[in-house]
Amino acid sequence: MIFQDLTPRVGLYCVPLRGGIAHGRFAFNLDHYLFSGPALVDAYELGESSQWLGISLDDKVAEAVMKLPIGRSTRGKEMVVNWEVPCKNGSIENRMVINWPEAHRDNYVGPIPVEAVTFYQPFAHLFGPFHQLTDSVKLKYESTVAFLNAHFEPE
Repeated sequence: MIFQDLTPRVGLYCVPLRGGIAHGRFAFNLDHYLFSGPALVDAYELGESSQWLGISLDDKVAEAVMKLPIGRSTRGKEMVVNWEVPCKNGSIENRMVINWPEAHRDNYVGPIPVEAVTFYQPFAHLFGPFHQLTDSVKLKYESTVAFLNAHFEPE
């Protein structure tokens, strides 16, 4: 996720992102645009079950990333962290996730801590005002800002 500021005009340039990355067997046929395999299903389930904006990793991917030079930011902060991710079924799962506030620290300009209604503002022109969202959708943005507030560290 890239945030340049939190004014409504930025909504034209932001994309809320929720996803999953999994390791395993993956097959594809580009001639027929076919994609399949357990890793694709696992990644889909990791992302779609989450009730926040962020990227969850399966354990094998998280372990591999943490061993690579990209496992730490230029400031030495971990790029993969453990987080209690709220899920659409109401549960909370302890998952390894990408530390996107650290990865995009230089792209974010705004208040910290940020409130969900402020964070959501760039998306209001697409999805309507925050106060009209369902409680479950509001939870998605509240969970996202909880992560942002916990992991964003300015210089």
